[in-house]
Amino acid sequence: MKQYKVAIIGNGMICNAAHIPAYKAMGDKVKIVAVADIREEAAKETAERHGIPKYYVDPYKMLEEEKPDIISVCTPNAYHKEYTLAGFRAGCHVVCEKPVAVTCADAEEMFNAAEKAGKHLFVIQSLRFTGNFKAAAGLAKSGCLGDIYYADLNLVRRRGVPRWGMFHMAKENVGGAFCDLGVHMCDYLMSISGNPKMVSVSGSAVTRIVNKEKNIEFSNAESGAPTGLFTPRKFDMKEFDVEEFANGYIRLENGMTVTFKISWALNLPNSNTVSICGDKGGLTIGDDGLKLLTTQGNYQADVLPRVFPRPIYGALRFHRPHPRDELHPEGPQRGNDHGGIPHPEGRGYECGCDHRSVLQICTAGQGSHCSGTGPVSGSCKGYLHRARRDGRTCRFALGRNATGGLCPGGRAPCSGVRDDNGRGGIHERNHNGDREVCAERRTGDPHHSVFQGVQHGVQMVP
Repeated sequence: MKQYKVAIIGNGMICNAAHIPAYKAMGDKVKIVAVADIREEAAKETAERHGIPKYYVDPYKMLEEEKPDIISVCTPNAYHKEYTLAGFRAGCHVVCEKPVAVTCADAEEMFNAAEKAGKHLFVIQSLRFTGNFKAAAGLAKSGCLGDIYYADLNLVRRRGVPRWGMFHMAKENVGGAFCDLGVHMCDYLMSISGNPKMVSVSGSAVTRIVNKEKNIEFSNAESGAPTGLFTPRKFDMKEFDVEEFANGYIRLENGMTVTFKISWALNLPNSNTVSICGDKGGLTIGDDGLKLLTTQGNYQADVLPRVFPRPIYGALRFHRPHPRDELHPEGPQRGNDHGGIPHPEGRGYECGCDHRSVLQICTAGQGSHCSGTGPVSGSCKGYLHRARRDGRTCRFALGRNATGGLCPGGRAPCSGVRDDNGRGGIHERNHNGDREVCAERRTGDPHHSVFQGVQHGVQMVP
């Protein structure tokens, strides 16, 4: 079997947290031979962190010398086209981060170049392949919605500006919140509705909050980096010249209409929901899981499909931090919550799922706080939270597909939160059946358990 050689251009958060783990999960099918970044420290430390043999500061030199079969383009948006076309000229298949390009003409040129070169261009529009969203697409395509005529796309981060890389710079990224988040939702909607042509778009894109506020606590996890940062570029608010919030209205040629609300900063609660309406039924996908709203006989009916996680990465550890990794571009900050286990020397984090168990570990590193509310991986059944170094209560919040969480050694009773599968999280057992989970009873009377442990949760009782 051929082993494909892989090279990665752009060595920031998404390269380290997603692309490299995904390639490593493929085992002997691929080998990452080199990485490249215009910041030498990012390329060097990425290579060291993951045991990659070579690093470059010149992507073109890397393509010429390494002759990879596949490249990942993980650069700011403005450079997706340049390096994708360079990849095709070098005889590579290309995996490109979203958005594929910043204009329709550029996107067409890139796909035409792929066809001419006889290569694949795969764009990371990952929402299509994610848990409930994939299941909802199957339901929509089965016809249970009838003719789709309306959709609402809602993704609000209350304070979730990515404070690393160049997301906030128009010259490098072209747009802000909509280019970062809205593109996922629009692509997903188009993919399940037959990709109708857009007739008109009207809307607003503004920045009204982040350039006025100072010293507001925030979470890197809620800003799009749940596994932490990797040799981040220093963030400077003076460079911020893209939109923090976009909303608008889209009309499509099939008569369908779409409203959207997308933000990095907005004075509303965090929310993430796609709503799709047809003349036979509707779907909501997001904060409340997956729900099909329809009728049965003479009654309105809500159907809650059970979508089970499908492990992909096996027992892979998602990343091993370099000792110089920091929790925040400006050093440890309050409000930084990261899923992961501490680096052996107490610096940075490892984050990963062992699918032979059902837990992921989250513990505070030196100089940081663990909020205990990080997102649960779609392949994990929960997190194991240790007591935070600041002594505050560890309060576990269940993820959408989780059935419970264990809180060892906290200073207060473990208080589970009702899971989203409608079962109330009543003493659910994990897949191995060897451990009981403390969660909220349906009656609202919490089952208190500390799951004996010493201070800081160093000792855990199975």
